[in-house]
Amino acid sequence: MSLHDSNSTREINGRPIHWKDKAGVVHAAEGNWLMSRDFCLWTVCGSADVPANTGYHPGDGDKVTCEACLSKQ
Repeated sequence: MSLHDSNSTREINGRPIHWKDKAGVVHAAEGNWLMSRDFCLWTVCGSADVPANTGYHPGDGDKVTCEACLSKQ
């Protein structure tokens, strides 16, 4: 399966997925079901696998700040 498999998504229930790294950079994230109960996320820029339970739906005003993710949206 490639990172950009046709089954991967950048949204859940119509809402985008974000992840903030240790430096405070907000990334766009995408994910896919690897098995029936394992949904895995990674950054759109490809810089990191998103640790379990750390991806989130952005609140008002929460914007992606990773330039590489922004260039791929």
